[in-house]
Amino acid sequence: MNKELKRLIKLKKDLDRKINQFKDGYFYIGVIRSFGSKYESVCSNEFSIQEDCNEYTGDSGIIDVFTNNGNANITNYSGGVYYVEDKDAYNELKEIEEIKKCINTLKELERNNNELFKEQYEEQLKDLQDKYIEPKYVSVDSIREHFLRRKKIERIVEWTK
Repeated sequence: MNKELKRLIKLKKDLDRKINQFKDGYFYIGVIRSFGSKYESVCSNEFSIQEDCNEYTGDSGIIDVFTNNGNANITNYSGGVYYVEDKDAYNELKEIEEIKKCINTLKELERNNNELFKEQYEEQLKDLQDKYIEPKYVSVDSIREHFLRRKKIERIVEWTK
């Protein structure tokens, strides 16, 4: 292989690494579902998560993006882009989804007298839902519009109304 080409490839890898490490002050979590697997891609800038969205366009998988960037301009062809207040809110959402999965499993096992466990999970789910409002899908335009109207908001609860 040509020396110049090797140098350019190394430069490209270095630039890719620097771009992926760049922090714009927000978090971007891509939940990727691909060929039976589910995993997260955590990015520190909008460009990096957009690259993930460009990779998972439906054929190779689906990606849902959760971010606290109200001005994000992310185009996602296969999944949704969701606003969450912070990482704690995102973690609570994940916990709610896990408990819902457990409840569904326990409902299937109800005929085997698993009522005690089902009730415990339902109580935990209710407690979590009282504390946290699930994010709804929002378009990029409605996120910007909301932030233009109320720049100094502490908590955003209107996304679920």
